[in-house]
Amino acid sequence: INIEKQPSFLFVFPSDLVDQYDDVSVPKGRRSVRDVLQFVMNGSRLGYLQSGETVSIFESRKKPIKDNADEETKIENTFIT
Repeated sequence: INIEKQPSFLFVFPSDLVDQYDDVSVPKGRRSVRDVLQFVMNGSRLGYLQSGETVSIFESRKKPIKDNADEETKIENTFIT
């Protein structure tokens, strides 16, 4: 399932920033949107913030996101399958 096709979320990002990265496949299973975003951004310089139903993706000035939660991240309890 494509995370962007989830009916309750709007993803906002500069396409030239995101297009420089290869596609990433997430292993099948039930995960929160937060977990999926952290997985696909792991090792990149991308960051994200959620405001209501909008998720904004941007280039982070911090070190690349690793598996542990980033203080700017606040997506919780929303699952995709």
